Amino acid sequence: MRRVLTMIALSFASLAQTVSAGPLSPVTNDAPIVRSTPTAIRVRPDTTNATFPATLLLCSTANCIQNDCAHFDLIHLVNLDGVCVTGNFHIVAAQIVQPSNSGLPFEVAVGTAGCENRVLVPVNDCVNLPSNEVFTTFEALN
Repeated sequence: MRRVLTMIALSFASLAQTVSAGPLSPVTNDAPIVRSTPTAIRVRPDTTNATFPATLLLCSTANCIQNDCAHFDLIHLVNLDGVCVTGNFHIVAAQIVQPSNSGLPFEVAVGTAGCENRVLVPVNDCVNLPSNEVFTTFEALN
């Protein structure tokens, strides 16, 4: 407590020395300048024209309800042209979610076993797959 009072007294003493007033002196505000280091600001990337992020939703129920979907980051498919990826479940609906809606440099398809009977997956629009076939795979088509 004594240290705090000493600091306050020193602060007032320094202020008293910096302010001078007289009958003809202008009114000024000579308050001490407080400098602080700015805190870190998280800058988010502008995704309005970006290809990525883009996420493939592979859904086990119709209409792409996200709780029933596996999410796959499409940045990992860029160099996997024609590689058939097998899922562990029956894909009923699929969608590519892309905030910029700018499209991809490749197409994505879901297919039956061995990536046969493929259906292209649209960007930002859900596609319910034909119920007469079992879709369990997906691939990038450059």
